[in-house]
Amino acid sequence: ELTENLLHFWMSRCLDKENGGYLNCFSNDGSKLVSTDKYTWSQGRFLWMFSRLSMMESTLFNEEERKTFLNYAKNGYEFLSKHVLMGEGDYRCVFLMDAQGNPKTVGDFEGYDLSISADCFVVMGLAAYCRAAGDEEGVLFLTNARLSVLAVLDLAERYRRAAAEQGLTVIAETLAHVPAKGARTFHEALQALRILHYTLWCEGEYHCGLGRLDQYLFPYLEADLAAGRLTED
Repeated sequence: ELTENLLHFWMSRCLDKENGGYLNCFSNDGSKLVSTDKYTWSQGRFLWMFSRLSMMESTLFNEEERKTFLNYAKNGYEFLSKHVLMGEGDYRCVFLMDAQGNPKTVGDFEGYDLSISADCFVVMGLAAYCRAAGDEEGVLFLTNARLSVLAVLDLAERYRRAAAEQGLTVIAETLAHVPAKGARTFHEALQALRILHYTLWCEGEYHCGLGRLDQYLFPYLEADLAAGRLTED
């Protein structure tokens, strides 16, 4: 099943040799590529998969096949390393890119969508490649980055449970969605920001100003006003 169906299907279709990364938005029967868009989480998953396949100590694959897997992984590693961050000095990951790696908005939403779960897939994929390629320094950095992300999610989950136990339903429901799944509303964006800001305090970084707060929160406020979820009053 793995070699004759799954890998046979994807390895003949997924590699974007022109732009880098992977193409995986196919129709359900696999006969048609319906979009060349690249979702960050799926790029990270493919990178992780090919990296892991290249390290499999099994008679299922020979050395030449493992080298091929590593080359496929390198294609995704170089694409993500070049395009996945929001910008210079901004270490958040883009959620959706076009074929060339340019950030794209999702649907009618004006701002770029973000998701800490997508960030996790990127970190896991990059870490797996560094391990497969023998980059020990990269492995250490990305492993610790992944632990940091998981620590934030664990903190949010503990607060969610505490809120549920105290009957604070709105807070519990909000923390069930953010920061793990990304904010959908202004309220969720504020809650996610507060959790992330507090984690910096937990690390002793008390003087961390939230610069340009209006830039990244206004799209959520604007969307809520337009949808009638909030009023200016």
